[in-house]
Amino acid sequence: MASTLIVDQLQKTGGSTTALTLPTSNASASQYLQNDGAGALSWATVSIPAGGLTHKSQWRLTTDFAASVDPLKLYWTAVEADAPRTTDTSPDSNTALGAPMALDTSTGYWTFPTTGWWHVEFVCTYLPANYSNNPTGGIIKYATDGATFETVVKENGSTESNYSQLSVGSVFLKIENTSEDQFSLAFTSPGAATCRGDANSNYTFITCTKVGDI
Repeated sequence: MASTLIVDQLQKTGGSTTALTLPTSNASASQYLQNDGAGALSWATVSIPAGGLTHKSQWRLTTDFAASVDPLKLYWTAVEADAPRTTDTSPDSNTALGAPMALDTSTGYWTFPTTGWWHVEFVCTYLPANYSNNPTGGIIKYATDGATFETVVKENGSTESNYSQLSVGSVFLKIENTSEDQFSLAFTSPGAATCRGDANSNYTFITCTKVGDI
């Protein structure tokens, strides 16, 4: 025959331990008992953080241009994630994972939609017209005050006339203030190169990914 023990509190005999007061209600499925440190027990649910990325967006350059440009602020459009041959000049959370990056085309400054740890990658395709001993390609500049931009990724491509070349650079950033922590892009071309763009596929593009919260 089953027996039932009915108590309001539990306490170890001896010593000065605090009595543990049991909850007055039943628990839901998968809940556990937690102690508030003063002996009051209550039912709690295990909190499991959501997995995976929360923000990622991609932008491509839609047309070619020649010569060096700093900042590179025109001809950028956001890639539609569900139809990647399509781009949008006014992206929203439906065209990317989470809220997308924002570009001020009057300044060339890029703004992050939220604070966190961010990875920014700039892939630049170009066609040199002349040989040069100097590096060519894309540059990333970063500012923590929204004004003083300093180079954090330098151009790193080579030049050989009439052969397409690639410059790839990335930077890992801690974004604490979305109004002040910004970046800009540039293209340097000592060999009179043409930076390549395409409206329907990625030629020169950036990818911005939030990889974690601060």
